[in-house]
Amino acid sequence: MELPASSSLVLQKSPAGLEIKSVHRSPQACLYCRSRKVRCDVSKNGQPCMNCNLDEQKCVVTKRASRSPGPIILADQDDTTTEGNIGAESSGTPHGSSEATPVGKPIALDCSMTEEAATNHFLVDHTATDLLSSFFVNLSSDNRLEPSNTVVYCSYPFMTVSNMFYVPARDVRFLDAEDCFRLPTRSILDQAVRQYFLHVHPLLPMLSEVDFWEAYYSPAPDESIKTSLLLMQAMLFVSCNFLSLDSLNHLGYSNVRSARASFYRKAKLIYDFDIEPCRLKTAQAALLLTFWTPAVKADSKPNTSWLMIAIENARTVKADYHSDVSNFPPQKADDHAILRRLWWCCIMRDRILPLGLRRSITITLAHFDFDKNLELGTTEIQAEIRRSNVYDAETRTALARATKRLLKFSVLLTNILLLLYPLKPITDNTREMQAKMVSVRKYKEDLLRWYTERSTTESVRREKFVEHKSVTMHTALMHIYYHGAMISLCHYDLKAVGAVSTCDQKIKIAQTRKEVQRSISCITDLLDGLNQLHVARWLPITIVAYAAFPLAVHMFDAQFPRAKVGNSVEQQQRSQSKQRQLAALIKAMKVFHEQYDGVEDVVRTIRSII
Repeated sequence: MELPASSSLVLQKSPAGLEIKSVHRSPQACLYCRSRKVRCDVSKNGQPCMNCNLDEQKCVVTKRASRSPGPIILADQDDTTTEGNIGAESSGTPHGSSEATPVGKPIALDCSMTEEAATNHFLVDHTATDLLSSFFVNLSSDNRLEPSNTVVYCSYPFMTVSNMFYVPARDVRFLDAEDCFRLPTRSILDQAVRQYFLHVHPLLPMLSEVDFWEAYYSPAPDESIKTSLLLMQAMLFVSCNFLSLDSLNHLGYSNVRSARASFYRKAKLIYDFDIEPCRLKTAQAALLLTFWTPAVKADSKPNTSWLMIAIENARTVKADYHSDVSNFPPQKADDHAILRRLWWCCIMRDRILPLGLRRSITITLAHFDFDKNLELGTTEIQAEIRRSNVYDAETRTALARATKRLLKFSVLLTNILLLLYPLKPITDNTREMQAKMVSVRKYKEDLLRWYTERSTTESVRREKFVEHKSVTMHTALMHIYYHGAMISLCHYDLKAVGAVSTCDQKIKIAQTRKEVQRSISCITDLLDGLNQLHVARWLPITIVAYAAFPLAVHMFDAQFPRAKVGNSVEQQQRSQSKQRQLAALIKAMKVFHEQYDGVEDVVRTIRSII
């Protein structure tokens, strides 16, 4: 087979990396390419340009606006176009991030209401919405800086691109022009990889950390343990928000969100152009790309699509087959360990993502026996975490224990999510609704039992050693997932109670309401505690979906307070507690807004509802 003439563009090394001819600036660019700060070929090839065609965006060309726009303040914008909810996503456009708020600095909060406003719901105090609008004032510049600390991927012996010789020359040139073949220099790459294994790997321990480090530091690693370019770009995508701003500036990014968008785009292009033929590495990269959540109002759902891609590729390499204890040969236990970890990571992601975004799961009881195979999956996951090179022995043990809890929680969510968000719409009669109300009570008891088992041993473990902040963060994250599941079950319970008239209907509604309030309060307190420990920025983007409902409830309470009866000390304490929780939620959302796209869309949706 004839090799593409331009393959030397990528495979040929030089002291400066690739020999690339200077490219002149395009005389015209569409709005999408302008916002992404990428080269546009609309003036050469017409509409749609290559970028819009690849990303399925509308290609719009207008005259260039002024280069000095004023500050963006959402309070003055029209919210009538806001639609959808936290679950609607697409491959949206990155936005600039706000000025960083010091984590320890208190937020000025004034949610006081007059008696007139408290008794008249048509008189709205705009203090709460003004607090949310402050997210978007003084957004930092998203201008692309000149990168100075990148090298071509083949400068690293541990990197590989298996399919390069079969890629058409024009595709190679395009990918090269988009910097898809370039990686950070060693010092910055060291930071990014270490941050990945500190903060991402404990959540999704699908890689072999021992094999990775062996290849990473070896001058001539074995081909079987090399890292693919697709996987590395995906790893950089999920770990770049843990890098310092100085490191991001050296890579040419002015903020975290522009860096995330850029690395996501590079990984997506490499996938779209079929550069990586290995199904295992494609599945691993796709799982990491499920952490991309762009604008809310778009029609596509990229994180769900990436999850489907990951599961499909995992099945292709028989990860589900080798995860079944019936197909497990003890004498060859290590042969398929990485496949078993991949499959259980797919299961965990297939639970946490749909729970937050209110969607159906993909891997059901018809595909896999979770209870029978849980012990084998737990053993593999814990063994991987205990081999970590970035944590001490005690922390590794604590993280392994936390991951075991998360696996059990994921299995519990299987029936819960099938009930809450069935694969096909179901119309229930009264008898079926009564049966499902019984199921809801059972699922609540199962979740409470899971939560209580963890709580009874935690205090004993904490007496033995000082808990690492990462362990605290992962434990709190699990608790947030738990309370999110309880809130979803309560919502379903309220619908069922409303559909089935019973003599104790009012009592059940009051009990369910208290359960929702308790879970909202717990989520808020957990986020507040993580903020005080300065670890809220370590949380994955998934957390935004779980924080949205508590924020909406607290905002609604602030806008439409109940009429006060008397002026008791208890009422004052309750009011102060709500103000404190609202401030904590806003503070946490500001931290998320600095790192992730989509947060402002959540806030817009809340403001439009209120």
